[in-house]
Amino acid sequence: MRIGFDAKRLFFNETGLGVYSRLLVEQLQTAYPDHTYILFTPKTKGSNYLDRFRSLPIISSRRPFFRSWGMAKAIKTASIDIYHGLSHELPIGIDRKVKTVVTIHDLIFERYPEMYPLIDRKIYQWKWRYSCRQADLIISVSEQTKKDILHYYGVDASKIRVLPPMVSNRFFQEIEEEQISADRKRYQLPERYFLFVGSITQRKNLKLVIQAMSLLPPGIRLPLVVVGHKGDAYRDVIHSIKRHGLAEEVHFFQTVTNDDLPVLYRLATALIYPSLFEGFGIPIVESLQSGTPVITSDISSMPEAGGKGALYIDPNDPHQLARKMQEIQDPLVASPLVKFGRDHIKRFDPAFVGQKIFELYTQLLE
Repeated sequence: MRIGFDAKRLFFNETGLGVYSRLLVEQLQTAYPDHTYILFTPKTKGSNYLDRFRSLPIISSRRPFFRSWGMAKAIKTASIDIYHGLSHELPIGIDRKVKTVVTIHDLIFERYPEMYPLIDRKIYQWKWRYSCRQADLIISVSEQTKKDILHYYGVDASKIRVLPPMVSNRFFQEIEEEQISADRKRYQLPERYFLFVGSITQRKNLKLVIQAMSLLPPGIRLPLVVVGHKGDAYRDVIHSIKRHGLAEEVHFFQTVTNDDLPVLYRLATALIYPSLFEGFGIPIVESLQSGTPVITSDISSMPEAGGKGALYIDPNDPHQLARKMQEIQDPLVASPLVKFGRDHIKRFDPAFVGQKIFELYTQLLE
């Protein structure tokens, strides 16, 4: 098979969509080396990931709108059998002889339109709807996203397959005590702490964690380590921290290296992830891979990501979150969550997910 991929995010997105793209292409290369994988992208210059994929054919063009329109001609010229849009989009006018797959990660802009500028929302709506209708097969990363695709775009449910994203095995790996000690010192980590991973936006709901912390007695209130970029809720969160007198107990890190993040997960008492909505919720799985239990929301896709490895809360109830933050400090509560989490995360293993996706490719060509 000659399989083409939309590689813009693979080369230029550091987090979710980029991680999904890189893990999938690398896994397919490793597991099925007898096939040809071709990357289509508007550009490669300036990418931090070009060296990782130099062994693959890369087709790029700086022409305007190449990804939306010009790519269709390039795909036909390259004699592609299957084209996979890894992040919501398919090029317009792609030859119908080419089988098409699109991965839809979320439709948050449909559920929360007030979070997006009008022009961005209209562009996303047109592109997502077009891709869902044109694709021979849609991969949804969660049951929640599948429900949203059906609700907003009314496509045929028979062409949707739910396959969770793979999560890097680096969170499984043993970590040398020397690195743990060095990272604890470098980041000045408390002896015990709760961890929050995610951008500081209204949707990620960090303010709820601050409210819950303020309800806990000082003797059982652990510090909070926050890993994430400043977003639309940053000022509000800072104001809440100051109002509750917690400035000394909340530690912010906008950037943590890929090598160091597993350590921060591993040392945490629990990940707190009270998001209001997610297409999936990768940090939940990363935490479970690290042997760290999770407290997360009981809505959207979070229960799919956490399984029995998490405690669940109403993301609008700080009192309930405070109780769970106290409960999870008890080893009799945390230990079973860690055990259940290790069983649950097998479904996100790159080899397992990669095999399922390759099987879908094969079925399309039968």
